[in-house]
Amino acid sequence: MDGKLFKKNLAFGTASFLIFIGIIPAFNSCVLNTIPQSFDTEYSNNDDYINMRKEIVVPNNFFTIQEAINNANDCDIIVPVDYDTIQEAIYNSNDGDTICVWEGIYEEDIIIEKKNITLIGNGSDYTVIQGEGQNENVVTITNANNIEITGFKITNGKSVGMYLNNTHGCIINNNYFGDTLSDSLFVFYSQDAIIINNEFEGCGLGIYGNKLEDFLHTIEGNYINGLDLFYGKNIIGLYISGIQYDYGSVILVNCTNVVIDGLDDLKNTHIGIELAYCSTEVTVKNCIDVSNNYYGIYVYNCFNSVEIYDNEIYENEIYGIHLRKSSIKLYNNNVNHNDEYGIGLWDSSGNHIKKNDIFLNNKAGIYLYFSHNNEIGKENWIHKNTNGIEIYNSYSNSIHNNTVEKNSYNGIFLKNASCNDLLWNVIEHNTMEGEENDVKSGIELKDNSCENKIEYNNISLQEFWGILIHDNSNRNMIYHNIFYFNGHFWQFEDRHAFDECENIWDDGYPEDYEDFE
Repeated sequence: MDGKLFKKNLAFGTASFLIFIGIIPAFNSCVLNTIPQSFDTEYSNNDDYINMRKEIVVPNNFFTIQEAINNANDCDIIVPVDYDTIQEAIYNSNDGDTICVWEGIYEEDIIIEKKNITLIGNGSDYTVIQGEGQNENVVTITNANNIEITGFKITNGKSVGMYLNNTHGCIINNNYFGDTLSDSLFVFYSQDAIIINNEFEGCGLGIYGNKLEDFLHTIEGNYINGLDLFYGKNIIGLYISGIQYDYGSVILVNCTNVVIDGLDDLKNTHIGIELAYCSTEVTVKNCIDVSNNYYGIYVYNCFNSVEIYDNEIYENEIYGIHLRKSSIKLYNNNVNHNDEYGIGLWDSSGNHIKKNDIFLNNKAGIYLYFSHNNEIGKENWIHKNTNGIEIYNSYSNSIHNNTVEKNSYNGIFLKNASCNDLLWNVIEHNTMEGEENDVKSGIELKDNSCENKIEYNNISLQEFWGILIHDNSNRNMIYHNIFYFNGHFWQFEDRHAFDECENIWDDGYPEDYEDFE
């Protein structure tokens, strides 16, 4: 990005050619000896103010005094001439005003609410809005329409660089966002945004909402870490190959019959791949470096033969793969070292998760939240996470034929989760860290986790408890499980099970331990 940006051929700031009364700048500049009548005539007796307002830029593409005067009139407010800060200018603006900001570093968090204004900086190399950390976002635009922001560098975000919330028709054009993930641009419950010719370094773009219109925007000409940001909407039939293309981020909205294959630079941005309202033969495969993002892959409201497989997804800030309101297939992915969760499902049903290698995620390998009727089974290897599988407020999920081992806290943890089936899993060597009295186990049920079926599992070699049931978790059926050598980390006698609730155990299945009586 060249750093200089002009609206209606307007620019201002010391890096351009200036007009001063009584000063003749060198090279392609003009002398202004009279006060234009259009300049704040109510202040005509205040010589200092007049001189400040008349420090008008004549950029290289202005050739006459009149052009400079005409374009100066496009600025209703100039910062720091009329007001010291951008936020003061916004507070004192009227609908339809254009606020022009001279080059400089403005250490502030700004908020734009309800007003229809245009905010123009003197190019992203020169005009910097540097968050001061009092708000979560450097720039917040909320409940406002047709805001235009052009020509700034947005940096030092505490949470987000720029946040559009419940807006319509906003234009974000020719800005620079960087240099960390917290400087990203969020478009949240907003419609018809125009996001063009922006540059993102170490951050990116995320789109969120609860209806299709929230994801449909005009997005083009943007770069992430020097690579194109690909945004596609309403596409039918497209093959995106890493052999032919090199994208920094991919966003697909309302697309069918699209394949993303072999992209290897989906990193250091907000979301590596975002899919929203996609259905029917949408595939993400063989992407080997989806890393160091906020979300590796984010999937919203996608159904019908959407598949994600054979990808390497690691070291993302929240989720490796995050599904919301979706029903897809995930298999043969390597999901590891994510700061919170490997795979997370929110309000999602009917997903099939199998044959994934999920390890060293800091909170849980797989996380279900208000998600039902999902199948997590057939050879998932879930190991060395804090919790292997966490199931919260979710029911009727099938967790079967997985290996859940060497997780530092619980192997499988259910909280207020009922009617789930835990069948034929190998659950061993969990609860690797902690103190002697820690409450950790191969399987833990708490907080009204009721009517779950726990059968035919091998629950062995936990350092603490094999299975732990407490806090009104009743009517669970625990049958035909193998318990072996649990609780010996602290030289306890066998700690196969502890049940303080009313559950149904079989009492005759052979092996080292007969189920809890």
